[in-house]
Amino acid sequence: MGFLRSALVGIFLLLSSGGVLHAQIGENLIQNWSFETRRINNQGDTSCPSSAGQVFFSKYWNQAFGSPDYFNACSNETYPNYGVPWNAIGFQEAYDGNAYVLVGCYSASTVDLREFLFQELEEPLAAGRQYRLDFRVSLADSFNFAISSMGALLSIENTRDEQWQPEDFFASSPQVLNPWENLLDDKEGWTLISDTFIAQGGEKYLSIGCFRRDAEDNIQRVSSHPHGIYYWEESGYRVDGVELYEDRGIGIEEADASNLSIYPNPANDIITIATTDKHAKALEVVDLAGRMVVSTVMASVKEVVSIGHLPSGVYVVAITFGDGSIARQRCFSDGASFRTCVVVFGRKLEKWQIGNVEAEDVPGKWTCYPPTSTVFGLI
Repeated sequence: MGFLRSALVGIFLLLSSGGVLHAQIGENLIQNWSFETRRINNQGDTSCPSSAGQVFFSKYWNQAFGSPDYFNACSNETYPNYGVPWNAIGFQEAYDGNAYVLVGCYSASTVDLREFLFQELEEPLAAGRQYRLDFRVSLADSFNFAISSMGALLSIENTRDEQWQPEDFFASSPQVLNPWENLLDDKEGWTLISDTFIAQGGEKYLSIGCFRRDAEDNIQRVSSHPHGIYYWEESGYRVDGVELYEDRGIGIEEADASNLSIYPNPANDIITIATTDKHAKALEVVDLAGRMVVSTVMASVKEVVSIGHLPSGVYVVAITFGDGSIARQRCFSDGASFRTCVVVFGRKLEKWQIGNVEAEDVPGKWTCYPPTSTVFGLI
């Protein structure tokens, strides 16, 4: 019967900013990923949050530095300041379930004031393997400043036991770090922060917080939100939905990307997906959260797909073949076209350049093949 190959090609729709989908393997390595499960206390009961700094009430979670706060719907009646969705910092439904935490990231009166969330993984990460880490943040209604430096560090060193200070986190290299220009100012919904990385091996301790010092961060005053109960000259973010998976990436390794074309790109109502490979079997369109939004049989080498019902954003088209090759691919925009990037394992190739963007072929990192053989998405 043979193995299946999935060729996945990124599509920009309307005002998209770029991105990539990754395939998840196995279970989420984060315990209590949405903070629902509460720790059992000395009396054999689970405690609902009743005051600030009680992140340790959420099972498996603690503070690496500072005193992150815990919010759970179980406190709605007895301690409503720490309930969900209404609480002392405003109104926000949980991303998943009925709980989340708050991490402080800035104070107008104290230089480089930060808090960091902490969890010890059950097992360390394996060297040379690729992982994907996702988490969601929402700026609390009661804070008058937004920043951009939310990120996550997976370290070999236990940042809690070793009593890391903000300076230690600033000097570290978080595997996931929100771009400086992407101000995290959404108080209505949840913003996904996500990236992939190759593990050094032995990383077992997760720290989530803000990894740039004040002088290096993008800090801006934002408008007050009517859901705020109190207002502070600070910045703090609700955190929920923390996920860590081994990740095999996406795409077509050892395959000719010129065999695939998608047009128009960007698109508004329909797209045409064409391939010269007659063994194409199925087609899927997936959003960056991993949700399949279109699924159809590839009845021929050219398929017209309606996408007018989809929100503006970045999507990935997956075409399933039957020739047995395995591949990894992601796409980015250099302002004029889309090019194929693959992840290279075990070999080092030459440097080359697109415009003023230089890509170096290094084992374990995303690399881009010359556009002469891999340009697609052009009308």
